[in-house]
Amino acid sequence: MSVRKAAWGLALVPLLWLAGKAWFFGLGANPIEAVIRFQGDWALRFLVLTLCVTPLLRWYPRLAPARRTLGLLAFFFALSHLLLYVGIDKFFAWDELWRDIVKRRYITIGMLVFLMLIPLAVTSTNGWVKRLGFVAWKRLHRLVWPIAFLACLHFALMIKFYAYGEPMLYTGIFLILAGLRFHRRA
Repeated sequence: MSVRKAAWGLALVPLLWLAGKAWFFGLGANPIEAVIRFQGDWALRFLVLTLCVTPLLRWYPRLAPARRTLGLLAFFFALSHLLLYVGIDKFFAWDELWRDIVKRRYITIGMLVFLMLIPLAVTSTNGWVKRLGFVAWKRLHRLVWPIAFLACLHFALMIKFYAYGEPMLYTGIFLILAGLRFHRRA
């Protein structure tokens, strides 16, 4: 099995887990919020996994194709997170959505993260690498670093103070990966 197919198979894990939670365990008192958060959590996890591939390439160069797939999975889960929030939680009430974006910092940051992810997802094909040129394409895709930082911030601001363990874990992993990246460049 190719690395790319294995990465796509990895996407089935959270979807099957969510189906199992819905079928067997229930989704708690607020199932809509549970599903929206679940999708957002997995968007962040796939984003962090995407960043983890680069330092591993030194020992496992065959992982390179998985990076693009994991990035697209991060976008897919972020898109589903946003669509569930806008469509199911807000029922496409654009005025209420706009008030949320202005009022709640974590939603403002989350929207910014999603908007920044769009050009990365659109330009993730070999055709776009050729059209933009490799240097410009690579420069554009370095946006993944501020996107990942803002995604961690979005998660941390959304969580209640007593539950900071998971946001701190992702932020710590991000900081280690950023340190490895920028230490290697220095």
